[in-house]
Amino acid sequence: MDLDRCIFCDIYDAVASRIKKSPTDSSETETSAEADGLGELDDQTTINDQSKTDNETKGTIMDDCLFCKLVSGEIPTNVVYEDEDFLAFDDIEPECPIHTLVIPKKHYESLQDNVPAELLGKLWKVVPEVAKIKGVYESGYRSVINTGPDSAATQPHLHVHILGGVKLGRFTFEGSQRLG
Repeated sequence: MDLDRCIFCDIYDAVASRIKKSPTDSSETETSAEADGLGELDDQTTINDQSKTDNETKGTIMDDCLFCKLVSGEIPTNVVYEDEDFLAFDDIEPECPIHTLVIPKKHYESLQDNVPAELLGKLWKVVPEVAKIKGVYESGYRSVINTGPDSAATQPHLHVHILGGVKLGRFTFEGSQRLG
């Protein structure tokens, strides 16, 4: 597996490339999207809508965000948990037998995106509930938030990875002192 990309990146790139085509290419766009298993694309969808300022987009649903499309139902997913603020679903390219993502329904790019403390508190309360649903609450699990380019984050939407179902080793990192 390419550690710098995940299947969500590939899906996003496929969707984005079809959306960016001109309206005159609509028949080709529809056929190409359907060939990729993505279904029909809405001609009104835009990538990187520059008309919105950063302040207008924080805590909203973004048209160009894969995870926001999962929240809206535009892209289907296997929902593990859902409440008014959060959605949890299984990662489609798991790193462990249990690899579930918990995302806020409102768009925040990362922990550095002025996420309200109350929302973060709720997020961390949801994680053990999802671990119970996935059957790893008693045996143990790892919860991780990747932030920034050095973290190998692949989606610009705040999310917690819940990893378990196997005895996890210690973290190892590229250039780790322990690997030498």
